[in-house]
Amino acid sequence: MRYASMHRILQNTFFSVLLAATMLFPAHAEFEPGTAREQLDVLQQELAVETISASELSEMREQALAIRTEATTCAAELEPQIEKLQAEIQLLGDITAAVDVQIWESRNQILETSDELVARSTSCELAAARSTRLVDNIELRFKTISAELLSTQEYHLLDIIKQMPDEIETWSMALNRALIPKFKEGIDTAVAIWGVFVGLLLGTMVGWYLRYRYRNGQRKNPPGQSNGTNNQHLLTPLFKRIPLMLAAFGMTVALISIIDSPYYETLPIRFSLGLIAYAFGLFLIDWCTGPSSPVSNARTGTDERLRPLRRRFRYGLFALIASIVVLGPLWLGSDASDRFPLLRLIAVIGTVVPLYMILGTASRYSWLVGRFRAVRTIAFIALTITILAEVSGYHNFSNFMLRGFILSTMALLLLWILLWQTSALIDWLNDSDQPVAQLSRALLGFSNDKRRPGIGLYQVVVDTTVWLGFLVALIYIWDNSATVLNKLGTQAADGVVVGKIRIVPVDIIASIAIFALILVLTGWVKRWMEQRWLEHITKDRGTRDAATTAVGYIGFMIATIVALSMAGINVTGLAVIAGALSVGIGFGLQAIANNFVSGIILLFERPIKAGDFVTVGETEGFVKRISIRSTEIETLDNQDVLVPNSELISGRVTNWVLHNPYGRLRLKIGVAYGSDIVLVKDILEEVAGEHPEVITDGRAAGPKALFMGFGDSSLDFELRVRILRIPRRFDVTSALNFEIDRRFRESGITIPFPQRDINIKHSDMPSALSDERKPKSPDDAPLADDSGNANGDGDN
Repeated sequence: MRYASMHRILQNTFFSVLLAATMLFPAHAEFEPGTAREQLDVLQQELAVETISASELSEMREQALAIRTEATTCAAELEPQIEKLQAEIQLLGDITAAVDVQIWESRNQILETSDELVARSTSCELAAARSTRLVDNIELRFKTISAELLSTQEYHLLDIIKQMPDEIETWSMALNRALIPKFKEGIDTAVAIWGVFVGLLLGTMVGWYLRYRYRNGQRKNPPGQSNGTNNQHLLTPLFKRIPLMLAAFGMTVALISIIDSPYYETLPIRFSLGLIAYAFGLFLIDWCTGPSSPVSNARTGTDERLRPLRRRFRYGLFALIASIVVLGPLWLGSDASDRFPLLRLIAVIGTVVPLYMILGTASRYSWLVGRFRAVRTIAFIALTITILAEVSGYHNFSNFMLRGFILSTMALLLLWILLWQTSALIDWLNDSDQPVAQLSRALLGFSNDKRRPGIGLYQVVVDTTVWLGFLVALIYIWDNSATVLNKLGTQAADGVVVGKIRIVPVDIIASIAIFALILVLTGWVKRWMEQRWLEHITKDRGTRDAATTAVGYIGFMIATIVALSMAGINVTGLAVIAGALSVGIGFGLQAIANNFVSGIILLFERPIKAGDFVTVGETEGFVKRISIRSTEIETLDNQDVLVPNSELISGRVTNWVLHNPYGRLRLKIGVAYGSDIVLVKDILEEVAGEHPEVITDGRAAGPKALFMGFGDSSLDFELRVRILRIPRRFDVTSALNFEIDRRFRESGITIPFPQRDINIKHSDMPSALSDERKPKSPDDAPLADDSGNANGDGDN
């Protein structure tokens, strides 16, 4: 009974959840072509009206696009059903009732269903075509209205001068209305003033307290002992402006709680919000031109040369925010107001002049000399056109140019910050040993004990995404008709036909994303196998590496096939190409195929990488580039040697820096017999420890001098050291030899050299020999035997 009750409870719960989901996410209503035609007729009639606003056109366009999407989806869903029914009809053939009544009736039912679906599909296609034409007409009307708006001329400079006295008189009345807003019920002026004062005071106190705590923490934990200089370069300008931010924030909260008028119409609220924006802008300027910024040459402290540029940015920020506070947030809108033309002219000039100053100052810095000259020229021309349009009375066009320039500058600044921080994040992720960095690398499928060049692929993806977003932002800013992005989106979804091939950018982007996702999942699976499963299956390291490598290749093949399929590439065609290649390989392309396969192995298995110091046969040098057919190695003599990839796979290759750049040197030294061997050992180890390239910090064994034996002429020592960079072994060897020779000379230690003493035994015969008994040539002279005695007879 208890189990039956539990079953009923679970069943009721399931149906309740299902009902709630149905109510929250209702099923998509079936597309009705007749209803769509009626809606299109209404939209067509509204479009024929002579006076229509841009917002109304935008709403009409959205409705027409929605109808087109539904109609296109309807036709696409019906197409496979129609093809299936047509195949069944063709399979049944022209059968009659006399042959088989049941089959004949089934065929007629299939024909009726097929005709109904064809008619419905035709109606959907007609609705899609009609909605497309309507969208084109709406966009054409949109462009016409935008062109008329931009070409409208109002008050020019002479009219503004004539109306100046009257306009100045209206400023005081407008200012009184803006400064004395409508308070909420039960709040008088005194309460409002005290509320604003309390909010301002609380915000200021909290801001100064946070600033004091941060500076006190910096004094106790200087940079390099806490979170490093990068965090300090970000937080220092932030906490410098935090009192102003929080004071303005407290003032804004107090004003919003007591004022009943719309926020954008109230000057005090615009003023407090402007203070917040100004403080945040000052923080961005200080941070982006601070020591950690790429535009600053100094990495510690403030670059004095950037102060003029920083000051002009502040002028421009103040002018822009002041104009928004005085004229309202819509003063740069598409439809300029003619209430205060003189005030508008002052605001435009006050905003453009600092921008001129910023461009002029920036062009004097070394990192901009000779660069972006075309961009700076276009910016100067745009600002000049803005001033001329405003003076000539084309206020809407002036607003369009100035708004586009300001928003483009903001978008460019955001692009620069994102690229800067992305590069810093990739460097931190690649080099940092912090636990967070190690965990992030593990989640991305990278090992923590090897070099990680694959992380750069993520930077490529992020940078590409950021640049695409910047281009989309520029199009959105300068597209006054608001139609270009929609057309680009439609083209990206529908594709472009090139010959007999349809290229769909959306599918290509999706295939790249799926390819990257499968590769990341493959990395996770490899790491999981290596850490969880393979350690308990086999203890052989080689077997585990082979298994994980095989999984990596399989994952790459799956990712490639899925990505190609999603991109619309016929995978079966690749099989035909592979078959043709196999025939060519059989007829004499074995060497090329061998190098090609070897190149793929080098690129993915990466036993050698660009920058490694390798030895291949008699060739020794740095790997410059690995291509599919060959590998380019630059020798120490600056000679470029092309080595076929097959030799690197099948031959013996010494990679001096495969896992780390360390290496060991063995220097053989001999000292004279009778030398102080303990002093010799101390001098050798001390000389090695003083060299900056020798490892002495425990990462590897320290320098060690060994007494190897007694030589013919010397006491033989061997100095063994490990150095940081094995490609510099010749330089390190030379430097150590120079220093050892100097220290030996200072300590009186002699380095012997091989020598042989010859002792000649004199006979009792007269010293004067006859001419017949004198040697006729040097070859006839008596020779010394191995013992050093002439003629080999006798001893000393």
